[in-house]
Amino acid sequence: MGYMRSFYEEQKFWELYPYRNQTKQGADGNPFGKKMPLITVTKDLKRWVFYYPQASRKTGVLDGFCPGVYTMRWYHPRTGQYDTHGYEFKITGHTWEIPVKPDMDDWCLVVVKKESGEDVC
Repeated sequence: MGYMRSFYEEQKFWELYPYRNQTKQGADGNPFGKKMPLITVTKDLKRWVFYYPQASRKTGVLDGFCPGVYTMRWYHPRTGQYDTHGYEFKITGHTWEIPVKPDMDDWCLVVVKKESGEDVC
Protein backbone atom coordinates (compact mmCIF):
# COMPACT_ATOMS: atom_id res chain seq x y z
CA MET A 1 0.00 0.00 0.00
CA GLY A 2 2.97 2.33 0.57
CA TYR A 3 3.84 2.33 -3.14
CA MET A 4 0.32 3.36 -4.11
CA ARG A 5 0.28 6.15 -1.55
CA SER A 6 3.58 7.50 -2.84
CA PHE A 7 2.38 7.18 -6.43
CA TYR A 8 -0.84 9.14 -5.87
CA GLU A 9 0.95 11.77 -3.80
CA GLU A 10 3.41 12.18 -6.68
CA GLN A 11 0.44 12.52 -9.04
CA LYS A 12 -1.10 15.20 -6.77
CA PHE A 13 -4.25 13.18 -6.14
CA TRP A 14 -6.05 16.25 -4.82
CA GLU A 15 -6.03 17.66 -8.38
CA LEU A 16 -7.64 14.53 -9.88
CA TYR A 17 -11.34 13.99 -10.47
CA PRO A 18 -13.24 10.87 -11.56
CA TYR A 19 -13.60 10.58 -15.31
CA ARG A 20 -17.30 10.89 -16.14
CA ASN A 21 -17.49 11.15 -19.94
CA GLN A 22 -18.83 8.28 -21.96
CA THR A 23 -16.70 5.91 -23.94
CA LYS A 24 -17.33 5.34 -27.62
CA GLN A 25 -18.65 1.88 -26.75
CA GLY A 26 -21.61 3.55 -25.02
CA ALA A 27 -20.60 2.93 -21.41
CA ASP A 28 -22.57 4.86 -18.86
CA GLY A 29 -19.47 6.59 -17.48
CA ASN A 30 -19.01 3.89 -14.86
CA PRO A 31 -16.01 1.74 -15.81
CA PHE A 32 -16.31 -0.53 -12.74
CA GLY A 33 -18.78 -2.95 -14.27
CA LYS A 34 -17.10 -2.83 -17.65
CA LYS A 35 -13.74 -4.26 -16.47
CA MET A 36 -12.06 -1.07 -17.66
CA PRO A 37 -9.41 0.76 -15.64
CA LEU A 38 -10.44 3.35 -13.06
CA ILE A 39 -9.80 6.76 -14.56
CA THR A 40 -9.09 10.14 -12.99
CA VAL A 41 -8.22 13.39 -14.74
CA THR A 42 -7.32 16.98 -13.87
CA LYS A 43 -9.86 19.74 -14.52
CA ASP A 44 -7.79 21.10 -17.42
CA LEU A 45 -7.73 17.60 -19.03
CA LYS A 46 -3.93 17.62 -19.25
CA ARG A 47 -3.09 14.81 -16.83
CA TRP A 48 -4.85 11.44 -16.77
CA VAL A 49 -4.19 8.66 -14.26
CA PHE A 50 -5.49 5.16 -14.93
CA TYR A 51 -5.55 2.36 -12.37
CA TYR A 52 -5.85 -1.13 -13.85
CA PRO A 53 -6.71 -3.65 -11.09
CA GLN A 54 -6.11 -7.34 -11.72
CA ALA A 55 -9.72 -7.78 -12.89
CA SER A 56 -9.35 -5.02 -15.48
CA ARG A 57 -8.85 -6.50 -18.92
CA LYS A 58 -10.58 -4.19 -21.37
CA THR A 59 -9.62 -1.19 -23.38
CA GLY A 60 -11.93 1.49 -24.72
CA VAL A 61 -12.04 4.73 -26.67
CA LEU A 62 -12.37 7.73 -24.35
CA ASP A 63 -13.71 11.19 -25.13
CA GLY A 64 -12.43 14.35 -23.51
CA PHE A 65 -8.81 14.61 -24.62
CA CYS A 66 -7.41 17.87 -25.93
CA PRO A 67 -5.61 17.59 -29.27
CA GLY A 68 -1.84 17.55 -28.88
CA VAL A 69 1.20 15.48 -28.01
CA TYR A 70 1.11 13.32 -24.88
CA THR A 71 3.54 11.14 -22.96
CA MET A 72 2.56 7.99 -21.13
CA ARG A 73 4.38 5.89 -18.55
CA TRP A 74 3.43 2.62 -16.92
CA TYR A 75 3.84 2.27 -13.13
CA HIS A 76 3.90 -1.12 -11.40
CA PRO A 77 2.32 -0.60 -7.94
CA ARG A 78 3.64 -3.91 -6.61
CA THR A 79 7.26 -2.91 -7.17
CA GLY A 80 7.01 0.87 -6.98
CA GLN A 81 8.83 1.22 -10.31
CA TYR A 82 8.03 3.02 -13.56
CA ASP A 83 8.84 1.43 -16.90
CA THR A 84 12.28 2.34 -18.16
CA HIS A 85 11.06 4.81 -20.76
CA GLY A 86 7.96 6.80 -21.59
CA TYR A 87 6.04 6.72 -24.82
CA GLU A 88 4.98 9.73 -26.84
CA PHE A 89 1.87 9.86 -29.01
CA LYS A 90 -0.32 12.43 -30.74
CA ILE A 91 -4.06 12.97 -30.48
CA THR A 92 -5.61 14.89 -33.36
CA GLY A 93 -9.25 14.77 -32.25
CA HIS A 94 -10.71 14.43 -28.77
CA THR A 95 -10.64 10.65 -28.39
CA TRP A 96 -7.97 8.08 -27.55
CA GLU A 97 -8.04 4.31 -27.28
CA ILE A 98 -6.58 3.37 -23.94
CA PRO A 99 -4.02 0.57 -24.10
CA VAL A 100 -4.20 -2.90 -22.61
CA LYS A 101 -2.06 -3.25 -19.50
CA PRO A 102 1.32 -5.01 -19.83
CA ASP A 103 0.29 -8.19 -17.94
CA MET A 104 -2.35 -9.47 -15.51
CA ASP A 105 -0.92 -7.65 -12.45
CA ASP A 106 -2.22 -4.34 -11.14
CA TRP A 107 -0.86 -1.39 -13.15
CA CYS A 108 -1.13 2.39 -13.28
CA LEU A 109 -0.76 4.49 -16.38
CA VAL A 110 0.05 8.20 -16.34
CA VAL A 111 -0.76 10.24 -19.46
CA VAL A 112 0.35 13.88 -19.58
CA LYS A 113 -0.18 16.45 -22.31
CA LYS A 114 3.02 18.17 -23.32
CA GLU A 115 2.92 21.95 -23.12
CA SER A 116 2.61 23.83 -26.37
CA GLY A 117 1.68 27.30 -27.51
CA GLU A 118 -1.72 26.04 -28.65
CA ASP A 119 -3.27 24.67 -25.46
CA VAL A 120 -6.87 25.02 -26.56
CA CYS A 121 -9.30 22.27 -25.81
